[in-house]
Amino acid sequence: MRESLYSPTCNNSLSFVPINRARKISLNNTMKLLIADDNEKMRTMLKKLVKGLADEIVECNDGKEAVAMYAKFRPDYVLMDIQMKEMDGITATKLIKQSNPAAKVIIVSNFSDQKFRNAAGNAGVMGFVPKENLLDVLNFVI
Repeated sequence: MRESLYSPTCNNSLSFVPINRARKISLNNTMKLLIADDNEKMRTMLKKLVKGLADEIVECNDGKEAVAMYAKFRPDYVLMDIQMKEMDGITATKLIKQSNPAAKVIIVSNFSDQKFRNAAGNAGVMGFVPKENLLDVLNFVI
């Protein structure tokens, strides 16, 4: 697998670094995942990608709904798009992190220039994966 993951660095920007994460198991020994993306086909692809890893997957199509779903569902990981209707993924991430600073949000987006990586890093994401490198999502959740 290519080393193309973005991870926060000490200055809150995101840059290319190799990552090896251990799978987090919740207290009931299941992994829960929230997928927030306004593109139904992308949500379906992400669900197929993590199907064997996550025991429970919920999805929504905007950031506002993602914040509400996070509060209700308390997933181990959130896969969040940046540009969505109602509320963008950066704003949603900030609100999720305000409610739970330990929340594990991974941005999965077509927007991968430095401006978006910096905004994501400042919001507190654990990683940033360009949509063209979807398989790299697995490095965060396994």
